[in-house]
Amino acid sequence: MPRPNWIDDASIPNDAPLWRGVVVPDQIRATPDGEVPSLGAMVTYELSVSIGSETTPAAVIDKGTKLGAAWRLWEFTAAVARGAGCIVDRDPQDDDPAHAVVVRADTPGRRITDGQAKNLIRGGHWVDPAPPPPHTASP
Repeated sequence: MPRPNWIDDASIPNDAPLWRGVVVPDQIRATPDGEVPSLGAMVTYELSVSIGSETTPAAVIDKGTKLGAAWRLWEFTAAVARGAGCIVDRDPQDDDPAHAVVVRADTPGRRITDGQAKNLIRGGHWVDPAPPPPHTASP
């Protein structure tokens, strides 16, 4: 059941990166410009994200792995979420103190609309952990 007291948390600045775990390959779709999250990855009652400036990609991906999910991270800023008509509220969890939720500003607890989800997709990009350094043979 949704929390009755969602707020747009002013401690989360507009330039804060928000990372959404997107299930590989189920929630990814191909477009002429490359792969993006499906609408299903974003249309939900409470869009679970991590505040990227307070954690690392590896920590968030590890959280997904522990939950049995293979995730890629989609990043959009708090400004993009707010511009899409959403609020961003902290929701720290034991396994993710940087956890937050994005919910509709007009009716928190109702599903994020397709239009809002499209704005989060258009305003974002993938954040993947840096690839491992190339292996060099020893002399």
